[in-house]
Amino acid sequence: MAKLGFTYGGDVEELNSNDFDRKPLPDGEYDATITDADYRETKTGTGYYVSVEYLITGGEYADRKVWANYNLVNSNPKAQEIGEQQFAKLCLATLGKPSCGDTDELIGSSLVIGVGLEKNDPTRNRVKYTSSLKTIAAPARAALAAPPAAAAPRKNAWQK
Repeated sequence: MAKLGFTYGGDVEELNSNDFDRKPLPDGEYDATITDADYRETKTGTGYYVSVEYLITGGEYADRKVWANYNLVNSNPKAQEIGEQQFAKLCLATLGKPSCGDTDELIGSSLVIGVGLEKNDPTRNRVKYTSSLKTIAAPARAALAAPPAAAAPRKNAWQK
């Protein structure tokens, strides 16, 4: 047993308020940044997966989080195959290659995630796909992203 001596000095009403929006995000594409990624053992101890935390970076749902798990070692060969393919797509979208040596390489990467509802639990989101910011057309992201800063016109290499 540990003696804590803890006393909360804040307002008890604050503790009873529900200030976190727990409603799932609507289906759609969102600009996001990976804020955490970790390699973990499954609860059953028969496999491993990469857990990724995404932070929505623009639009109405900015600062909301979405999580995804990618099975890399699984007793079900089909689940492992799907997990490997999805994780390879995530690596390609963020690192420019379909592989990753360390989960820390992913943290801080920006990308587009396709979000939907879980089939078995419509109160939870799932990441349906990942894509590089460059591969999604700008007009499709414009409604979800913050307005871009004005950029100077680009000159072609042969123009001086």
